[in-house]
Amino acid sequence: MSNGSTERPHTRPARTSHAWLRTAVCIAILIPCNLVIGYFTFVAYEVEPSGPWDKEAVFHSQLASGMALGACVLLSLPTLFFTATGWLRAWWCAIPGLMAVAAVLRLTLLAPTV
Repeated sequence: MSNGSTERPHTRPARTSHAWLRTAVCIAILIPCNLVIGYFTFVAYEVEPSGPWDKEAVFHSQLASGMALGACVLLSLPTLFFTATGWLRAWWCAIPGLMAVAAVLRLTLLAPTV
């Protein structure tokens, strides 16, 4: 399928120093935010009620899951912006998405019961 062109399809242009700086700034913003979401999700899964009287543990698990879900929604906006502008790769969108799925699962199917 040669049309006489020597140009390869789907090639990316060379990255300039400004592009590397933009990528580094995006990563410096997203990694701490993803770690906070991971902490909320971890806390949500680690809190288990001690017995039928421990409704407070269930509330704290739901609270941590809700905070993780809300943070995922907030973090998805800059992540989508950074990937749409080409500063980051599209796989960065998977991180808040997977964390949101984990938070929703803890709120619904894997919720602690008293």
